[in-house]
Amino acid sequence: MADVKRTNYFDRQFLRARDFQDEQAYHLDQQRRHNRLLHTPGVAEGLVVSGSTGSTVVTVSPGVAVDAQGREIVLSDPSNLTMPTGQASVDVFISYREEPSDPSAEPGITGFTRITESPNLSVTPAGIAPAGALLLARVPLNSANGQINGAINNNVRTMASSSIIGDGAITEPKLANNAVSTRTIQDNAVNAAKILDGSVGNAELANNAVTAPKIADNAVTTPKIADTSVTNTKLADLSISTNKIQDAAITIGKIAPGAVSPNIGVTVTQGLANGVNIPIPLGFTKAECLFFAIPKFINTNNATQFVCSVDADGKVTAQPVGNVTATGVAIAKKGGW
Repeated sequence: MADVKRTNYFDRQFLRARDFQDEQAYHLDQQRRHNRLLHTPGVAEGLVVSGSTGSTVVTVSPGVAVDAQGREIVLSDPSNLTMPTGQASVDVFISYREEPSDPSAEPGITGFTRITESPNLSVTPAGIAPAGALLLARVPLNSANGQINGAINNNVRTMASSSIIGDGAITEPKLANNAVSTRTIQDNAVNAAKILDGSVGNAELANNAVTAPKIADNAVTTPKIADTSVTNTKLADLSISTNKIQDAAITIGKIAPGAVSPNIGVTVTQGLANGVNIPIPLGFTKAECLFFAIPKFINTNNATQFVCSVDADGKVTAQPVGNVTATGVAIAKKGGW
């Protein structure tokens, strides 16, 4: 790799166009290297795509983006795009463009006095990405007439961010309230190593921010969750599956009051002996319950000779008596199962 050079000026130096071009090239290279190596490409500010249902035109608001080459793309004024026909949905992209401009007005001189950097906005069928372009939004259309027929999805975009975040670097004081939302998290970006123990509290999570694609398998462990931080509004529907949570990670202290639907009740009781009934959740009837018994061996010498079951009334059978106890679980649902 060649050494980096920058221009050096001194008195009585004879300057040509190449000297000034080298000067600009040096600063452009520095700026774009910084953007490329220390930031991820994406939208830095604005560039929101909007439009009314029934309209054939969307508007892109002013804003800034950074592409994969570190080039800054600046849209200074709102820009309108006409939607095509024949597509059920389209994607709106932005990319970098530059071209010579401002021709010289000097007599007998041919040349351009400026290079204009401008954004290139484009519309493609959904799922087709132009080379080097950044996705801004997906627009649902009536294919017959090109009219918008639903909500424009600006959440498909990627936001520009720092690419250098060390494990455990994001602590609770670093996060503004509601800073973590679905739009700002790349799929599978949240893994256990990135989360400092106890740093994710209720105030740090925007409602419905945590969806299944955002959480790496086994990333959610007990130390990662601040007590009472998991409330009903923080969880998007179907976001929590068994492979996202390590065994026994969710304890009673982690669940805020009211986080679980009032139509569902659960009791977990340890050390139930033979003939003891599993307690029914408060506010529910026995007929609304399903009962489960999980054996615990007290005398492990008899581990292969035991009976552990529960009947429809929640009564535990744990034999041999004195050697086996059970963890009883009652799950109740209003109106029954």
